[in-house]
Amino acid sequence: MSLLRTVRNSEVDARVQCLRSMDEDSKLTYGELQPAFAYRLLEDEKLDHKSCFVDLGSGIGNLVIQAAVQCGCKAFGIELREDLHAVAVDSLAFAQSQCFQRGIHMGTVHLLQGDMLNSAPVQTWISSADVLFVNNKAFDATLNQRILDSLLIKLKHGAVIVSTMVFIESKRLRNGKTRAILPDGLQKGSVSWADAAGVYYWHRIYKEGEQHIKQDTLDSIFYQR
Repeated sequence: MSLLRTVRNSEVDARVQCLRSMDEDSKLTYGELQPAFAYRLLEDEKLDHKSCFVDLGSGIGNLVIQAAVQCGCKAFGIELREDLHAVAVDSLAFAQSQCFQRGIHMGTVHLLQGDMLNSAPVQTWISSADVLFVNNKAFDATLNQRILDSLLIKLKHGAVIVSTMVFIESKRLRNGKTRAILPDGLQKGSVSWADAAGVYYWHRIYKEGEQHIKQDTLDSIFYQR
């Protein structure tokens, strides 16, 4: 965490304050997870050097960088706004330099600037993702549905989506996969856009046939003794 604070203090804070003042006149909003909450989120999923983390709408790159430093995993992020992406690129270079100086293994990080719905690399990332984060609280229903239909259906069995809003109430995806949706509590101060406590959501993806096999096995272990 001390390394992440160094990155934040050295590369990010002043530029973020400037960007937030610009956001008041912009339709493109920006928000971020606080490092302590991000730490818990990553720890809960037990990511390691074999894991793949994807952030759709990665902003200044703080969550992608934290995943790579904290877990040593491969981490990928795409951001639409050029100004936020520029901060992310500079922060990444500084983080890599700090990790090298301190002898810390940092996972590979890939940052892209562009539209997540029209990016070939994103399609590849998502098919390998173990955890995918998307701050979709400010997205309208149409955009959420497009993300679901174009991207999230490509997630593998067992992958987890962490989001700030539920994507769709139905638990069944159109490719035959199902989702287990679990709301969880946001403690006060967990996110930049709200001081109060709130809720975020875990969506775990299952191939329907594999989920039935898993449930049948559990039933045979716990209920048929």
